[in-house]
Amino acid sequence: MDFAFLSLKLEENLSTKEEVQQVYVATVAKKGKFIASRLYIGTLQHDSDSFYKTVWCNLSLPEHRFILWQVVHGHLLTRDNFSKCHVEIDSKCCPMCSNEEESHHYLFFNCCVSMAVVVQQVFDWCGCVDGLQITTGGCAG
Repeated sequence: MDFAFLSLKLEENLSTKEEVQQVYVATVAKKGKFIASRLYIGTLQHDSDSFYKTVWCNLSLPEHRFILWQVVHGHLLTRDNFSKCHVEIDSKCCPMCSNEEESHHYLFFNCCVSMAVVVQQVFDWCGCVDGLQITTGGCAG
């Protein structure tokens, strides 16, 4: 990775100009020499701090905090994590749609069945549309 990519990634992840400047100053620590690994570690620490505030918000339920914390850190017991631990399973495909390998990213952001359920629940909760039915489109499941 080159410096331009890392600096763009840094600016995407950090919210204010002052934070960007502080991280840049911290990365140029050894005799004025740029250290890319420190820049990378600085962006990771910022990401985990912002997730920490979201997960441990006083308004969330303990069950939701636990699941969200697992999602943020990639520790859900999804089929891809089982295979990384050498646990044999019949299929790595998502059990809801059978379209792709089940991972926590796929489950929460790409699976058409879970997205339809989430959208339906959000609309029901908001009271936006009465009787709205979300279809799974091209899903196999």
